[in-house]
Amino acid sequence: MTRLSKTENTFFWTCAAIFCVFAYFLYDDSLFFSQKNQNQNQNIGSFNISTNDVRRKSDDSFLWVPVSTTDKVYLRDSIFTGNASRATLNFDDGSTIEIKENSMITLNMNQGQIQLDLRYGDLITALKEKSQIEVTAGTQKFDLKQQNAGPSRVQIQKLRTKRMKIKLLEGDAQFTNKRNNEKVSLIKENQLTVNTSILEKNSSEIIQTPLKPVIRLITEDKTPILLFKKGEIFPLRWDSKDLTSFRIEISSKSDFSKKEYSSEALISPHDVKVELGMGWYFWRVIGIDDSETDVIKSEVRRLFVSYVEGPKITSPTPNANLLFESRPPVESFSTDINLSWISKQAFLSFEWQISDTSDFKKIIAFDRVTQNTIKSPQLKAGNYFLRVRGFLDEDKAGPWSHSQSWKISVSEKKYLPLELITKNIKFNPMQAQRQPSSLQNPVLSWKKHPNAKSYLIETSKTRDFKQKAVFESPSTQWNWSKYNLGTHFFRVFAKGTTDIESPSSEIGTLKVDVSNPELTPIPKIVKESEIIGSIPPKIEVPMAWTPIPFANKYLFEFDKDSSFKKPVQRQITSNSETIELPEPGKYHARVIAYQNNQPITGYSKVELIEYEYHAQLAPPKLQEPGNSVNIFLQKDIEPLIWLVWTADPRSIGYELEISANPEFSKIVMRKKVNESRFLITTRIPLATIYWRVKALAPKNDATSNWSETWVFTLMSKTNENFFQ
Repeated sequence: MTRLSKTENTFFWTCAAIFCVFAYFLYDDSLFFSQKNQNQNQNIGSFNISTNDVRRKSDDSFLWVPVSTTDKVYLRDSIFTGNASRATLNFDDGSTIEIKENSMITLNMNQGQIQLDLRYGDLITALKEKSQIEVTAGTQKFDLKQQNAGPSRVQIQKLRTKRMKIKLLEGDAQFTNKRNNEKVSLIKENQLTVNTSILEKNSSEIIQTPLKPVIRLITEDKTPILLFKKGEIFPLRWDSKDLTSFRIEISSKSDFSKKEYSSEALISPHDVKVELGMGWYFWRVIGIDDSETDVIKSEVRRLFVSYVEGPKITSPTPNANLLFESRPPVESFSTDINLSWISKQAFLSFEWQISDTSDFKKIIAFDRVTQNTIKSPQLKAGNYFLRVRGFLDEDKAGPWSHSQSWKISVSEKKYLPLELITKNIKFNPMQAQRQPSSLQNPVLSWKKHPNAKSYLIETSKTRDFKQKAVFESPSTQWNWSKYNLGTHFFRVFAKGTTDIESPSSEIGTLKVDVSNPELTPIPKIVKESEIIGSIPPKIEVPMAWTPIPFANKYLFEFDKDSSFKKPVQRQITSNSETIELPEPGKYHARVIAYQNNQPITGYSKVELIEYEYHAQLAPPKLQEPGNSVNIFLQKDIEPLIWLVWTADPRSIGYELEISANPEFSKIVMRKKVNESRFLITTRIPLATIYWRVKALAPKNDATSNWSETWVFTLMSKTNENFFQ
């Protein structure tokens, strides 16, 4: 083998070096075409978001360059996203394109319209008003155009099967196939499938497939169903754009293991006719396809079934014997009586009937009224029966009430005194408010006087009735509405047609009192902070208490001291107040009601308000002796040196460490103290001394970190170091 000469050897290695340089330039031309030169094309937008592996390449470069959020987007740029990567492009016309992972697109623009070549992958376009985008996928070209004023978002996926899926996510958009000018308005519930490899001009390339059917229940959850009788029809409503055949299921079990009702296949929402007992039920709608197969179940909702009840007669009372006196002849006497009833349902009108037989075959009197208290026609002595029913409208009548019987008895008139039934009444309007079924005012009652057409009631603040108020009642009861706090006196007279029919009844008393207010309990307030040494903020706490009748103002007090020695006081006219707690701690609150300037109740029970604030204490700041000072002792005795640092009012104490080295591995002294200073009274080394402090908190996790380390040097005239 012939060895190369020195000239040949030099020529060979020079050629090899040149070959390597040009091979590198073939791989990376960025030295010839800088980033600046690559971006000479028109700027059409910018990158808003880019994560992980996102790259771009201009049309005149072989190099894929990583993208940052500050990069611009230019005409004929190609964008690539790798695994778990995405990018969002903002265009000058306001449109955006979100490129998902493992996707590649090429951008262009023609007469202001964005042209997008989707090589593969998944993206979402956001179209603004009157904006349009052209998309190329394989041999297929189509336009996406915003139809209405609002924005639209469309998802485009190019699959490996050479099919492209298009789905409307928001708004309204139109799809136009540019090959055959086929136009489709995108529907939010449907998905459009496009074959990207078909070349025939007039072939059907678009398949529009609905998504999963949807049933929307219109009848609200927990709907009350009020029926007049079992088996009565009631409505359940729903709608569906995808199905036309349905089945209803009603069950008392949430898993529908026991069905009280299951309809046959229905063409549309309909009324339900089923005998159900009163109570809660679960219901749902099942969608059925053309092959009578269940394809979807709606959500489960509840309904409450109840039934209309007949009124309850309150007057006359059952089997009442109504006694009357009359001047002779007694047989000619007749009178009207009060008829009244109550009902749970809000009937629009009532029909009442009076008969002298329990089977109501012979009706003596009847009428249809809107009120529930009326006067009967004139009735003679005898036995009578009353029944009532209510109407929700002109045609829907509820059931009859139970038949109520009573008797009218007449005797010759005798002037008898009137006897009170309620004599000494104690009434608390606050207790009446807690019992909604009871009357809200005190009720006076007395026995019926046989000759009375009505009754006169006299009320007074004094027993001698020198100043009195007079009221009239047609019945043996009177609802006293114009009362006030304190003790009142009353008496009743029977009144005939023209004159008083009885002497005064005995004097009764009404004592009106109110309870103390009750404060609404306040849960313990705990504030957390991750800021070391943060100061607890002031907080506002809403307070409320039961309203007191007759009160026109309240005195609200709160204090840290449970004995309320120096409380904060507020005079307010409502039964609520917002207080400001200046710092954490336990506070005590109470309230008392006033009428004008006189208290009408005692204080409420004291309510405890606890405010806790959790934050790590800040390290104390060292103050004395100064850092890096020399302390000269005249004699070799205890030094009596004060160590002083800043105090923290939230600290329960401090921990002090004194060491002979900065690592604090040679501890000279370790102390826990209550004050923010410590007096060294024992001997410590005559040398350089290191010390630090930390603030202790009730909870260990709130204890501060160590303060910075300060140092001082102890010196004596002998300058000797020793330990004691």
